[in-house]
Amino acid sequence: MKTPLVYILALITIASNAQDELPNQFELLKQNYDNAIERATHQITSKYVQELKTMKAQMLEAGNLEIANQADAELTRLGAVESPSATN
Repeated sequence: MKTPLVYILALITIASNAQDELPNQFELLKQNYDNAIERATHQITSKYVQELKTMKAQMLEAGNLEIANQADAELTRLGAVESPSATN
């Protein structure tokens, strides 16, 4: 009678461990996907950021604060805003 109980407990343990691994597998898959997207779009994003910085500087110089602020907000969203100490 102990043998079937041992097998049942072993199966429950294996099933429990397999379910614990599923979120880790999902997170790994998601991380790999995000990394692939970053690698594939890095050059495009870098060009976009450079153009936004140029536009912001031109709009500030022209006194067009509305567009300069829009460019700045987009740079912030992209995480591409330099800290004040980095520009000095």
